[in-house]
Amino acid sequence: MHDCDCPLSATYCDKLNRVMTPALVKFCKDTPSHRSRLYREPIKKVEKKFSTDVSEERFLKIHDINTACYSIMQKVDIGSVSAVLGFPRSGMIPASIISCYLSLPLLTLDDEFNIINMKKGIRPIKDIKGKILVVDDTYTSGRQLKKFRKRVENADFIFSACFCPEKKLHELDIVGTVHNSGWLLSWNLFSNPTFIEKCAFDLDGIMCPDVTNEIYLDEDRYIKHMSDSKPLYEMTPTIAKCHSIVTARLEEYRDLTEKWLNKNNVSYGQLHMYQKEKQHRDSDFINIISKYKSSIFVNSDARIFVESDDLLAKRIAARSKGKRVICPDSGKAYYVKRV
Repeated sequence: MHDCDCPLSATYCDKLNRVMTPALVKFCKDTPSHRSRLYREPIKKVEKKFSTDVSEERFLKIHDINTACYSIMQKVDIGSVSAVLGFPRSGMIPASIISCYLSLPLLTLDDEFNIINMKKGIRPIKDIKGKILVVDDTYTSGRQLKKFRKRVENADFIFSACFCPEKKLHELDIVGTVHNSGWLLSWNLFSNPTFIEKCAFDLDGIMCPDVTNEIYLDEDRYIKHMSDSKPLYEMTPTIAKCHSIVTARLEEYRDLTEKWLNKNNVSYGQLHMYQKEKQHRDSDFINIISKYKSSIFVNSDARIFVESDDLLAKRIAARSKGKRVICPDSGKAYYVKRV
């Protein structure tokens, strides 16, 4: 791998025979030796309980909201808008972006659908002059928005959402992006207790940085990495207890791992660590670890698996009987369609 010349973007590597995500490209550049080859796509074998018919959908990330917000602003008559209202709670993300771009007051709602000006507190609707742009991140059933519309049916509102399926377009005035696949959202997955409690998480590359080859081959530095690495806060579940953690780390590092998780306030149900020796694990890494992780996942009541490596995510999904496996780095979610 010393002659690696991949750009720092999602691409295809002929040496590893696989699509490379940005994080894996960086990892390979930092790891120009045999450990990179652990991630080579193995020769595919036809196996029982293994499906090659893996479907994928987008795992929407925060930068997708910014793109959708720009699309909404291109479609609205900005001169007629006097304020932006973010539908709680996730709607506050795009609403704050749009209000900052357009230098407009930012509003939201309380539990009783009273309008709250973020600077002036609760305000009667009659005090709001001009049109109000109401923004939500996604639009699915629309139940809450419909309740609000009935309450303010005589007021001048523009109803919008960043992401909306095609069949629901007629229910909104403006849509940022038509999105027909599943609603898997990075800004909800890692901060919503309902999702976290049903998620199984990978550890290295999700909760903490993956280890480079140089550190991996030096036992003292590897132990220091496991003890002192900073968490990847945006993907580390601290707001609620996650269903489980399933890592390829060896069982011998359980004590170190548990201490790190405790130090960084990660609450979890079970911690699964690889039980066999390192030589066995690394002899056919992708096949062995995908089988190991999928067998735990499919036999649990976890609904989603969050995996750092895109190829592993796809292989785990292939063995997981329709359950979804997300790779945040590639922005994809994989699953096998049930017949």
